[in-house]
Amino acid sequence: MKIAHKTLGLAVILAGYGAAGVAATASALIYQPQGQVLVTKTTTTVTAQNDMALYAGDRIAAVGGAVTVVYPDGCRVTVPANSTLTIGATNQCSTGQAKVQTVKVAAAPPARRPPPPGVLPPPDGTPVSR
Repeated sequence: MKIAHKTLGLAVILAGYGAAGVAATASALIYQPQGQVLVTKTTTTVTAQNDMALYAGDRIAAVGGAVTVVYPDGCRVTVPANSTLTIGATNQCSTGQAKVQTVKVAAAPPARRPPPPGVLPPPDGTPVSR
């Protein structure tokens, strides 16, 4: 009987410890996202929302907009259009480690011209050259 009681007590203590260990403190928050701003959390990408909690490892991509990231100490980082920021520790901004990276946007390929009248394109779709 005593062994069962001790086992139950240990299980309760471990359950409480596990619950406390799971709770993580946010490293930063999203502030006023404008346009298309995405947040990748592990393997899920979602649209950024105002006051969204960000954790170490989260990645922000301002695709067609901009966003400000606010850290607990009040330090702010603006992520402009075509830029990314990977979230680190809560002091990432104040220690100068918040590095916004610009992403090069590829230009659209040139439009294909239709073949001259009376010339059929090859069946494999390669362009006709003269």
